Amino acid sequence: MNPALNQRPENTLDAAPGCSAEARLILLAASVGDLESRRVRAESLCSENLDWDYLEKIAMANGMAAALIDFVKPFAEEFAGQPGYGTLKQRYYETVAHNLRLKEELLALLAFFETEAVDVMPLKGPVLAAELYPGLAHRAIWDLDLLVEERDVLRVHSLLESRGYTPEIEMTESELRGHLEADCEVNFDSADGQIHVEIHWNILPSFLGSKLDGPYVWNRRVEADFEGQKTWALPPEELLLYLCMHGGEKHQWSALKWVADVARLLARYPELDFDRARAEAARLGLTRSFRLGLYLARVLLDAPLPEKVSGDVLSGTTSAGLSGLVRGHLFRPDGGLPGYDEWCLYWRAEAEHRESLGVREASTPARGAYYRSVLTPEWNDRVFVKGVRLPSPLLYFVRPWRLFRIHGSGLFKRTS
Repeated sequence: MNPALNQRPENTLDAAPGCSAEARLILLAASVGDLESRRVRAESLCSENLDWDYLEKIAMANGMAAALIDFVKPFAEEFAGQPGYGTLKQRYYETVAHNLRLKEELLALLAFFETEAVDVMPLKGPVLAAELYPGLAHRAIWDLDLLVEERDVLRVHSLLESRGYTPEIEMTESELRGHLEADCEVNFDSADGQIHVEIHWNILPSFLGSKLDGPYVWNRRVEADFEGQKTWALPPEELLLYLCMHGGEKHQWSALKWVADVARLLARYPELDFDRARAEAARLGLTRSFRLGLYLARVLLDAPLPEKVSGDVLSGTTSAGLSGLVRGHLFRPDGGLPGYDEWCLYWRAEAEHRESLGVREASTPARGAYYRSVLTPEWNDRVFVKGVRLPSPLLYFVRPWRLFRIHGSGLFKRTS
């Protein structure tokens, strides 16, 4: 734990990493609320004794380095001499350069596959940044994700090799066909190693049995334009479901950038059909991820929601309990789960926020709510028993064993 956090009084909100001045500054940078009011709140935070080494670490881990630097520009003189700030500023320029290169390569690949009569749909990446963010530099993009139909994977594999790409794992054609049945992607690196491309034919590995799969996405595609290049995309409602599944099911909201994607979409499409999205989430078995994605976007990043939807999402304890785990994980230097005492601080902070939004409830949860949140099975628990189709109830036995292997008994003693 960083020294600045250790000096803050125990059992106060500032003692918890996810409520520290550094965390609040990053949340303000990622928020979709009014920019001027956010900067007024941020100015007082910037006058505090910020730990810039810690701030750099968590900003990078959350994919928020470029967004943070852009956000704090008006008060940059106050901490221009801080080494951590200098490193983040360098990351900002690197992000801009990297994202521009990814955009140009994506355009080249889309044009190339069009001439080869192969349908390709970009997932996230430069297309999502252009659709939802103020500029390309505002979203950290790590690679290019392209969805193709399963029947085209072998051909796409050969076409990428013809452009100098190297598969991350060399496979014979027979091995690749077996991989198609068991997994959802193959990965490639450009000749200079600077660009990573993931070719998907499914959204999650087939053994997970997700109903939001490749065919589902292709059946709902709409034509789109990216920098003058024809491509395919998802309508807002299906894109929301995809972002909630990707951020929640696959990544367990392990980086704030996944929450920011949801918040940006909600801000970009205020007329989104929530009834249809909610019904589709239920049909696809994504209700928990859908509700938690909306909850995190609303509570952490001030995303707009219709009053009826907001009241429904913010009520109850399931999303609130899981949100405390997410918030602790996002801002803990070790990336681990928060213990019970720390989790209670997040519950208190969010209870105050929920009350300000018109949702009244007890501010102190029972200890059982924490254990229910921690022990609810997630995607990684299914991956842990890959290849074994366990009934869902048995995953409640798998999860504590997997968590104990990672955290030991310290998880339940941890306070900050």
